Amino acid sequence: MSHPPTSPKTFPRLGARLAATLAAALGTATLVAACSGGGPANYPDKNGVTTAQAEWCGTLEKVTKETGPWGRAGECKGAFPTASAAYLKGMAKCFFERVQRDGDSAPDNTTVVDECNNEAVAYMVGDEGSGAEVIDARCKRMERCEKVAVAECKAAIEKLESATRAELTTKYNAAALHEVADCLGSASCTDDEDSARGACYKPVAEKLLWFP
Repeated sequence: MSHPPTSPKTFPRLGARLAATLAAALGTATLVAACSGGGPANYPDKNGVTTAQAEWCGTLEKVTKETGPWGRAGECKGAFPTASAAYLKGMAKCFFERVQRDGDSAPDNTTVVDECNNEAVAYMVGDEGSGAEVIDARCKRMERCEKVAVAECKAAIEKLESATRAELTTKYNAAALHEVADCLGSASCTDDEDSARGACYKPVAEKLLWFP
């Protein structure tokens, strides 16, 4: 979904464009068959993400109808997704409750994740310190490519609802946010900056959750 250029002085429209970009770029792209294990050791949230991933794996084990120990537990716990610990915990809770409630009539994983996403994000704080790098990168890119002042861009982001800010920031762990920030800072300007920003989020959005 693309949108016409926004006046640099129109905060509400700039905020709306950020939200629209998220909806178009991220959508339901939250499932991944497998993630690479062993996240970067340099990020302070790694241990928290690892612990939350184990909780997510426990949820999958509970809803998997297998007799005996779950055969994919080790593989799951060894994966390092792009989600933050808070998002993983919120998704684990919602996913389990949703599948337990509906039983055999529960929809497929993609649908459940899509429905749980809003619930998981709704209770997260939008932009804490972990989101500063990616917000700075977004705004510097808008200044470079669209002549929107950094201060104006940041003011528009601050006006977004908490859940929308979380989609930009705290939904992802620090390593994933650094990857997005690096992409935003290094990718060339385009005629469709909405799509360009969305493209930087796409790789990490596709690896939020591990599924067998």
